[in-house]
Amino acid sequence: MDQLPEDIAQLKGYTTTLRVSTSSVELKSFTDSETFVNTFFEVLSASVTSFKPLDYRLSLVIPGIRKTKVGASISFAWQGSEFPLLFLDVHIVPVVNIPWPNELERPPMTPSTIDSVQITATGDGNWRYSFAAVENLIFRELSESKRGVLLACKLLTDSLKVECWATQDVKETFTFWDGHRFEILAPADFLLKSAFLREMEDVQDDSLWKTSYLMERIKSVFGRMCIMDNISDTSESSNHTTTNHFDNTNVKSSKRHQYFHGKLKSYFGGHCEKATIGFSAPEILSFLDSW
Repeated sequence: MDQLPEDIAQLKGYTTTLRVSTSSVELKSFTDSETFVNTFFEVLSASVTSFKPLDYRLSLVIPGIRKTKVGASISFAWQGSEFPLLFLDVHIVPVVNIPWPNELERPPMTPSTIDSVQITATGDGNWRYSFAAVENLIFRELSESKRGVLLACKLLTDSLKVECWATQDVKETFTFWDGHRFEILAPADFLLKSAFLREMEDVQDDSLWKTSYLMERIKSVFGRMCIMDNISDTSESSNHTTTNHFDNTNVKSSKRHQYFHGKLKSYFGGHCEKATIGFSAPEILSFLDSW
């Protein structure tokens, strides 16, 4: 890991970068991220040509396998009794497992059994950490109540997305008009996971994760992606209080409140990547407030 100069760090929005090298002549070409991704895609493509699903209800569909910036995506169709025609996209990202670096932060939610982390190529000549395995280990151990909160949040974000195979008229319902047509943007999945992990870190009282607190937890998760402006109606002149963190107490005591797009750092490796905007999080919160 290389520390960026202060002026460069302020410009990029993160403080450290990841550099990969090897002393092995045979592996030297793989330290180039583009070569790493290209080689993986070539091997995977060759494997798919002779691929035969074990279940007759599963089949490859056009475009089959396609290259992505960081790996590959394979398109399937599932034809079952409950779902007569279900399209599935499986995203595959190659990673390299390495020991957890001493200089890499370990947030409080990091499992004590974890001693390694993965790195993956970004496809533009750079590398980044991948914490998918760590996150999956945490999410597999969630209680039913916490899993319910995460699922509810995921359903809200997915309700703003439309599949690529949908008809044009359906796709247009997921857009808005402002001079020309724009696609509705949903909070990124990794951003939702980061907000949820921070919620778990801050709210460790299990009683506050019960079903009776479901709405409060959902609002708090999306609130971490927003800047909130409380507007008090107790006087003739408006009194504004702006906070960068969602506070249920402030919400309950304020007559009106507005939400604006905020930025959130990744829970894992936040100093290696710039903060991300929580697109549509303010709209989701406003919708929940209307209930």
